[in-house]
Amino acid sequence: MIKVGIIGAENSHATSFATALNLHDSEGKLRYEDIKVVKAYGVDDSASVLAEKASIPQIAESHEDFDDCDTIMITTRWGSRHFDQIIK
Repeated sequence: MIKVGIIGAENSHATSFATALNLHDSEGKLRYEDIKVVKAYGVDDSASVLAEKASIPQIAESHEDFDDCDTIMITTRWGSRHFDQIIK
């Protein structure tokens, strides 16, 4: 399984991606059985809200806490922060 992390849980893009990957569709099927969002990070309580909506099992403590993910989506609302959030 490909484990995905999402940095930037505070917007609708994060919700759309996470629910598309983690939740069953109207026919009760997963769209992608071998891809799952497993961790989220966001400002305030946005990661907790996203985790509840999209069945994400872990909330990251910081944007650097994604070593156990195979890939990361950066959906932070502020594009100027994207580069700094992915480079350790």
